[in-house]
Amino acid sequence: RRTKREVVKVDQRLKLYNPLGKAVHPPAEDEPEQRTAFNLTQGLLHAVVIGRASEADVSPAGAEHVVRMVIDGVIHKRDPIDKESAEAMIDFIKSIAGMKVEDKRHPQNGKISMDVGAVRADMKATAAGTTGGQRLGLKVMQEVVKTNLHELGMPDEMRKRLEQLNAARGGLIIISGPRGNGVTSTMYSLLRKHDAFTKQLATLESTVVVDLENVTQETYKDQIDLAGK
Repeated sequence: RRTKREVVKVDQRLKLYNPLGKAVHPPAEDEPEQRTAFNLTQGLLHAVVIGRASEADVSPAGAEHVVRMVIDGVIHKRDPIDKESAEAMIDFIKSIAGMKVEDKRHPQNGKISMDVGAVRADMKATAAGTTGGQRLGLKVMQEVVKTNLHELGMPDEMRKRLEQLNAARGGLIIISGPRGNGVTSTMYSLLRKHDAFTKQLATLESTVVVDLENVTQETYKDQIDLAGK
């Protein structure tokens, strides 16, 4: 006797794209395992974007995988995922990010993009094998909600003072802080308060995280190179 396979309903919250910009469509109805992995991927990526996370990590821990997100420089734990489901989700993300699914040992890098409303968000994906299973890392390259000062979590008085300083015709604003605490987001948010088409805007960055339209973005690899910039 044939047993009817369970039909997994697609839960699509984001439009996904592979590194070539091609849309990632939901798996076919006769692929319930792939559909489950697709739904888990949608849930994870949606949580990253909606939660304003800059990074996410899915790591093996015994019979399950622990999910952590970095929001405003603070690590937040989410509900864990059972090992089998997490491995399937990681394999699915590797497949759409341009990585080799069959290689579960060596470190690999990939990229995925998604549409969040009318805005495109890009993520860098990293995967590597551990003794307990595969580990996945996600880094938001273009933080959809973190380019507006109103959404950076500043107290109103601080934000208003910063906006006044940013609008001044002269002076110097120094943005500093530990890695992962919103330095880049703050700088990009301040830059976007200026008209890049009527002003000559330039940045000096160790790594360009997001390409800013009509802004000259200089990079350096070593502090020795700074003098020449």
